Amino acid sequence: MKNVKQNQPSATVGKKSNDTNKRISPEKADRCERRDSNKVWEFFCSVKLAVVIILLMVVACILGTVILQERTLDEYVARYGHGLATFFRFTQLNNVFYSHWFSFLLILLCANLICCTIKRWKNSFLQTGFILTHLSLILILAGVL
Repeated sequence: MKNVKQNQPSATVGKKSNDTNKRISPEKADRCERRDSNKVWEFFCSVKLAVVIILLMVVACILGTVILQERTLDEYVARYGHGLATFFRFTQLNNVFYSHWFSFLLILLCANLICCTIKRWKNSFLQTGFILTHLSLILILAGVL
C-alpha cells in the first residue's frame, strides 16, 4: 500500500512538469509581442489605409458641403425634419470640419504619412523631393488641426 501511495504523488508531479513544458517561453512571448507590434507598424505604413482615410475625408467634405453647417437646431428641423436634425447633431454632421471624428481622421492620416515616410525613406539625395513633399503634407494637415 505504501508503494501505491508513493507512486500517485510522483505521477502528479509528472503532470505538473508537463504543464510547465506547455507554458510559453520568454523568447516565444517576446517574438509574439514583436510580431504584434510589427502588425501595427505595417497597418500604419499601408498605402491602402491612406486611400481609405482619404476616401472617408472626401465623403465627409461632401457631406459638410451639402449639409448646412453651424445652424441652430430649429433651422435643421425646419429644413430636414426632427429625425435628421437629431441625427446630424448626434453625428456632428452639423459641424463636420470641427467634429472629433474628422480631427481623428486628420491625425490618422498624419500618422500614416509619417510611418510611410519613415518606412520608404532611403538616405540619398534623390529622396529629398519625396521627404519634402511628405513633410509639407504633414505640416499642412497639422495646420488644419
